[in-house]
Order: sequence, then C-alpha cells, then structure tokens
Amino acid sequence: MLAQFGTVFVGLALAAAVYATCAALWAIRQSDPRWARNSRNGVYAAAALLALALWALLVAFLGDRFQIRYVAQHSSRALPLYLKASAVWAGQAGSLLLWAFLQALLAALVVSRPSGPARPLIPWATVFLSLVAAFFIAVTLFLSNLSYPFPSYDPCSFLHCRNAVPVQPFLSVPVLRSVFLSSLP
Repeated sequence: MLAQFGTVFVGLALAAAVYATCAALWAIRQSDPRWARNSRNGVYAAAALLALALWALLVAFLGDRFQIRYVAQHSSRALPLYLKASAVWAGQAGSLLLWAFLQALLAALVVSRPSGPARPLIPWATVFLSLVAAFFIAVTLFLSNLSYPFPSYDPCSFLHCRNAVPVQPFLSVPVLRSVFLSSLP
C-alpha cells in the first residue's frame, strides 16, 4: 500500500509541475494575476507531493518494508537508524527523488515571497523552475534504470523461501558508516 501511495504522489507531483508551467505561461500571455496565483499554487503542490513521496520512502526504510524493491536493495535489518534514513538516497532513484524534492522546495521558496523589483519576473521564473522540476520528476518516475523507488516485488519469488531479508546491506562498507558521509546525498 505504501508503494502505491508513493507512486501516486510522484505522479501527481509531475501533473502539478506541468500545470504550474502551463498556468504561468497563460498568466504571462493574458496578464492575469489569477493564473499567476494558480501557477504558484501548482509549485507549492508539487513540492508538497514530493515531500509526501520522500516521506513514504523514508517510512518504508525505517519500517523494513522489503517488499519494495528499492528498500530491499539498499537496506537491511542490521543497519542502524541513521543509516536506514540515509539509505533513502543510496541509489539512483532515491537520489533523483531527493533532488527533485529539493528543486521543487527551492522553487516554492522563490515564488513565495518575491521582492518588489523581481515581482514582474516571477511568472517567468515559475515557468522555468516548474519545467526543471517536471524534468526531474519525470526522470524519477520513468527513466531511473527501472529501479524507481516504489515498485513492489516478492523477495521469495526467486529464492523459494519464506521471510527473505537482505543479509548484506549496501552501506556495509565501514567508510560509508560515518555519520558525516551518510548525510551527503
């Protein structure tokens, strides 16, 4: 169930980013402040939905939900809590999701409180920032080496066993167990 929520959140974030782009372009074309406000709301929605997707992935890691392929590939029950949290961005798909969220968050901050002289440029900034966010979200959703964070699978299907749990975590190299290195995406 958590995997489906994560997938839906990322898909809706892509739709919100595309909507924000189109609404900002329409606001520029029509000089309509209502559409500019709608485009800002689309940016806020994309950032919030990506935050929910990242939260769902973090909950999956902390809850040892090994039926999610990405969690099974990058985690283990033997990992300490801080390494499970940092394992969210241990692979390509999780890292792309994190960067998409950070980009959407910064876009939301940019469009939220523009200064006086920059106010006329906000619709154009919304267009470009939303396009960049849509690109990162689309890459996360469709092209991240078929290892998108949320697809489920049965870990016993190829092992012919019950309660299979990954034995060797990805972050088992002693150098990577540093608290400072685990904070780097």
